[in-house]
Amino acid sequence: QVLYNQRVMVNLFKELHKLKYYDEELMFKLVTSVNTKNRIQNLHFFSDFHNSFCELHENPKSPLFNKLSKELEHFQSKFYSKDYRWRYDWENKRIRTHKELIERREDAKWESFLVIKDYEAQNERERLRIDQEQQLKNSVYNEELFIKVIKKMMDEGKSMIEIMVYLDVTETAILDAQAIISKNEQINRLEELRKNNKLPFQQAQESNEDKGEETEHKADAKDKKKDAGKNKDAGKDKGKDKDAGKDKGKDAGK
Repeated sequence: QVLYNQRVMVNLFKELHKLKYYDEELMFKLVTSVNTKNRIQNLHFFSDFHNSFCELHENPKSPLFNKLSKELEHFQSKFYSKDYRWRYDWENKRIRTHKELIERREDAKWESFLVIKDYEAQNERERLRIDQEQQLKNSVYNEELFIKVIKKMMDEGKSMIEIMVYLDVTETAILDAQAIISKNEQINRLEELRKNNKLPFQQAQESNEDKGEETEHKADAKDKKKDAGKNKDAGKDKGKDKDAGKDKGKDAGK
């Protein structure tokens, strides 16, 4: 409510100034929130915001002392319109009196206050809005498009009731789409982990493969050792056979 209701923001600024409570994060959040508005609702709010900003910027005890130059420039360029320039004194931070306005009426030409609408741009925006609404209605008949629309509305923070009313669909259809979205997101996360070699079971598999290769190397070494032993024993047997032949030759000579 504070961020969306300008009157509440004005009252909060006044109360914080009255209590001399200056929290840097809170104050800066309020200032930036004001600057994101499309317009200031009335001149009195404009004056209150301007005075509050200046107080924060110019007060040495403020945590935002000399830190709001850009915010003040943005506030002036965005909201200090021709109408407000005539009715509000920026330098002295005050609304001009009725007498001052009468004295300055020659400075305010009626041509300066004409609002010229760009009907072509307005018609284009209206056409785009109608096309978007039609696309949303047609998405009910296309599963892929319907899932994209549901995901977009979920990202925008739409509630279940809002989606049901806006698309005129049942809760079951939305839940089914959300289940598909959740499954797709999970698949994408797993695919990303797979690409970066961060999957737990993939690391375990690679570790097992390394262990298997190490076991195979050990087995090969063991087999080679056994073969070497066998060859050595065979050599010994051949030597014995040779000695036996020599003995037989000697006996025959005798």
